[in-house]
Amino acid sequence: MNPEVTVLMSVYNDKKYLVESIESILTQSFENFEFLIIDDASNDGSSAILETYAEKDERIKLVKNKENKGLSYNLAEGVNMAQAPWIARMDADDIAFTDRLALQMDYIKNNPNTDVVGSYVIDIDEDGNEIELRKVPTSHEKISKLIWTCPFIHPSVLFKKEAVKRAGSYDKNLRRRQDYDLWFRCQEANLKFQNLDRALLYYRSTDEYYKKNNLKVQFQQAAMGFHGIRRVKASPLAYIGITVAFLKGILPSKIRKPMNRLLKRVDPRRA
Repeated sequence: MNPEVTVLMSVYNDKKYLVESIESILTQSFENFEFLIIDDASNDGSSAILETYAEKDERIKLVKNKENKGLSYNLAEGVNMAQAPWIARMDADDIAFTDRLALQMDYIKNNPNTDVVGSYVIDIDEDGNEIELRKVPTSHEKISKLIWTCPFIHPSVLFKKEAVKRAGSYDKNLRRRQDYDLWFRCQEANLKFQNLDRALLYYRSTDEYYKKNNLKVQFQQAAMGFHGIRRVKASPLAYIGITVAFLKGILPSKIRKPMNRLLKRVDPRRA
């Protein structure tokens, strides 16, 4: 088997949405891929689901951690284990459109200098109800200019393995915001960016997202952002934007949600 794409997923206690997420990959119109799934010592029944699917579909390569390692560690290991030259990220609670991989692979075959290609997504709630179409910058120039805003939606991206490894890959020591850190380093390594101007993924937003993004995570993200914008010599607007994002992030979740809706109107990624 010589897969063109490795779909990389890390799973930790994602039983509720796991079947729907896995099925959305296994039913892709583009079929030449391996599905690398790392079970991060789940204890909610996710492991049994993963084992069943691994027995049924030979494209699935299941790796089971004896202890919980965290998403960043698993992604870094996954990049090293991937057999394909291209890696597609996928989260265990999201749903990929059937033609996601086909459209992204078509794009990179027609634009071989591209290193990272993401897309728009449709945000959905816990029950799968559509919330909105979320747009992001599409051109390399706009993405680079707004790298401090994290202008990629992480589970939508397909990236060239060797290019990302050259940029340092994922930092195993980070517990959160591993993608934000990675995009700064990719820009420093002069990687070529693109987002497709169409949705290729249903991105699930739940209350758990706000619980995970606690005060410690907000401080980490702000520090990462300020360090990153100094390295890439971002505009003064970046300093204001990161400060506003931090202040919003430390608000109680009940206030943060309506504040998010308000700030969307001035989010430079959606302009």
